[in-house]
Amino acid sequence: MSKFPKRIDARLEIKITESPETDPKRIALERRMNRAGAVCVLSLIALAVVITILCNVYICEFLVYLLIVLFLVSVISGSISWSARQALDGDWTMPWWMGSSDY
Repeated sequence: MSKFPKRIDARLEIKITESPETDPKRIALERRMNRAGAVCVLSLIALAVVITILCNVYICEFLVYLLIVLFLVSVISGSISWSARQALDGDWTMPWWMGSSDY
């Protein structure tokens, strides 16, 4: 019998017996990373389409607003995907826009 309380022992057993492939937190993080990456790619494609229309046809307020929104969506989803990838690799650091994590 170990010196740890039963609750801590149970947590240690779960951590030891659980493989990375079946870890629910890791699976959820991978799904979040994949979704955020897909949103980032799709918004970048839509951004390219809007920029092409703006450069070749005409400028209207709606397209300018759409350009700004798509840019923000691509930056936010890209940073979410990047943070999730860093967490999966085990060397997560704070994104540059959140400040330095060296302190």
